[in-house]
Amino acid sequence: MRASPCPLFRGNINKATEEIDSHVITIGNTAEKAVDAIRLISNSVSRIDTNVSTINVSLEKQAHAKTDIASNVSVASQGAESISDTITGVSNAASVTNSTVNDLNQISSKLAEESSLLQKEVTNLLEN
Repeated sequence: MRASPCPLFRGNINKATEEIDSHVITIGNTAEKAVDAIRLISNSVSRIDTNVSTINVSLEKQAHAKTDIASNVSVASQGAESISDTITGVSNAASVTNSTVNDLNQISSKLAEESSLLQKEVTNLLEN
């Protein structure tokens, strides 16, 4: 005949099992929070990547604008008859440069906001 466990052991085993179950649930909840936080971080990184791509495009526009300005200065030095055309070209290039600077300012603001959001998310993750 098999002896049943002593009631004291049975109580300890039940308590230990409940504690283990509680820890497993806590670990599962924490893992879910971590997955959610990683998803948010991934989304933020994607938005930052998009902003970086936009900045690169803006920098390319700026480089083209600088090239246009340099070309226009060269044309202006070739003769007084082309001064009117050169001024128009410089004005257009300046407009492009101004537009590019505005784009960069907007992108920089967005990037700062995304960075702040990412920092808050990482802080929340570390605090939880």
